[in-house]
Parts: sequence; structure tokens; C-alpha cells
Amino acid sequence: MDNRYLEFVVAEMQSILDEKAFKQTEEGVFANNDKQIKVVYDEARQVYRLLTADITDGNIGEDRELSVYLFDDSQTKRDAASVGLDFADSLKKELGIKRSRVSGNANEIDLPTAKKNAQMNVEGFTAKLLAVYPEFKETYKESVAKNGMYLYLEFFRETLTPKISAVLGGGTDKQIKKLIDLFNGCYIDGDKETGTLIIAVVSVACEQNEGLLAKISEIQGKDSYLVPLVRNFLPELKKNKALREALIG
Repeated sequence: MDNRYLEFVVAEMQSILDEKAFKQTEEGVFANNDKQIKVVYDEARQVYRLLTADITDGNIGEDRELSVYLFDDSQTKRDAASVGLDFADSLKKELGIKRSRVSGNANEIDLPTAKKNAQMNVEGFTAKLLAVYPEFKETYKESVAKNGMYLYLEFFRETLTPKISAVLGGGTDKQIKKLIDLFNGCYIDGDKETGTLIIAVVSVACEQNEGLLAKISEIQGKDSYLVPLVRNFLPELKKNKALREALIG
């Protein structure tokens, strides 16, 4: 695979490079007075790598790896943009930039991404749902801009949970199966926080839609990881006022 997608990776990082006065010195290599940044494709490993090195008195030190992202021949420029978003986040941390956490400008907020070959977290789960329901992307940005961070319980309570409840409660068997399959996969691949959020969201939908849990069980059969977990969670949702307020309002 050649490096034909490099420009799409770098494009997502360009504003940060410009802000910190990095200049391109060769393809995929940028430097300012203090640091060198490299974006390289490792053919043997089939990954993009983000590397940095300190510059002292004009001398470039050893490379350190900031991030790595799997990228094989099956992927496209859209996937390359996802690599760039991941690298941009790593670069912000390296350079001490906290704009996406403190800015009040929604246009400067990055959308969440689901990192490949990494355990699913809440931001990755959110990214998958925003791909299904892109109408909430701007709402996500506005929420992060308002709060200075991603308060996922608030965002789900106000946007995604009602949407999911409506789809699961009024959708076709095919629509329900598609959504529950996504939840199953994210639950299996997810960390504890993500798993709890998934169970909570499905539980809210089941409480608000009589017969939904039985329908999910019928559609998923023995393949559903969620049905017994939701069944156990529902009594707590009914009796715990603070939990209900956090999830439903």
C-alpha cells in the first residue's frame, strides 16, 4: 500500500500544526523550534504511526510514538480522516492544548471516535450511535462546548436515549435487531462503564415500551447478552430515584 491517504490524515491535524507554528520539512514531517512531528505508514505492520521528537539547540532527539492506528488495504480516505482525528487528539495532549474541553465554540469541538483495536469506551460507543443518528452530531458539539467536557449521561438523557427508546418501541423487527446487534457488539467489546451505559439505555427503553424485552428476547434468542442483564437491572431502575433522574430526567 502506498502513502496516498497521508494528506487526509494530516488534514485533520493541520489546524493544530498551524496553531503551534509547525512547518513541513518533508512528506509527513513537521517541525517548530521545539518539536518534530512525523506521520508515517508502517507497511509491515499495516498501521499509521504518530511520532514526536524533542528539538534542543537545533538537534533532533529520538522519536517517541504518540499513537498508532491500524490501516490496511481495505480502508478508504474516510477511514484516513478517522486516523487523523485520533492523531489530532494525541497531538493536543502532547502539546498541552485543551481547546476541545474548554472552548465555548461548538464549531471547534471534535466528534468522538471509536478507536480500532482498542477496548470500546463511552466515547467510542457514542461515535457509533452518532454514525447511526447523525442528526445529533451538532447537539453533541454544543453539549461539549457548553459543559467544557463530555457529560455523557446528560447527552444520552436529552438525545440518544429517547431516540433509541422510540426506535426500539416502534420500529420493525429488522430495525430492532440492527440496533440490539450493535449494542451486543459494543457490550462485548466495551469497558465496564460502557457496558453499564448500554444496559441502562436498553432498560429505559424496555420500561417505557411494554413487551419490548420479550420482543428483543424473541428476535435475539440465545445470542443476546443483554436480555438477562436488562431483566436484572429493571427493578433497580424502578426503585432508585436518583438513577431514574440521571437516565430519564
